[in-house]
Amino acid sequence: MAESPAHDPQRRRTRISGHFPGSLNIEGRDVEITTENLSLKGLYCTPLQAGDHIPLDRPCVVTIRLGAGVALTVDGKTVRRDDGYVAVDFTGMDEDSYAHLRNIIRFSAPDPDSIDQEQAHIPFES
Repeated sequence: MAESPAHDPQRRRTRISGHFPGSLNIEGRDVEITTENLSLKGLYCTPLQAGDHIPLDRPCVVTIRLGAGVALTVDGKTVRRDDGYVAVDFTGMDEDSYAHLRNIIRFSAPDPDSIDQEQAHIPFES
């Protein structure tokens, strides 16, 4: 079951629900995904092919397609797999991808100003 998008006090980043198509490139292969939720630090997604095996603790590159030729490309690491879902921790991204991601999160967050506070912390610290 997908996790709640609400701000969890145990988490440092606000999550928002968002069903975006994309792909996960891991160990030289592309796996089509749909995001369930996003934060400035990671995502929770489901592979489109039920049998796709996503190895854990592996570097990957995530592409999230936003439409109209706009896509985010993010370096990450697979950190959890449960009930057909995969969690990816972001490890880096270019400035344009970060700006797009921040805008998506800020626009959808219950408290947009809290996103600015989250940015006061180094984005890719755990």
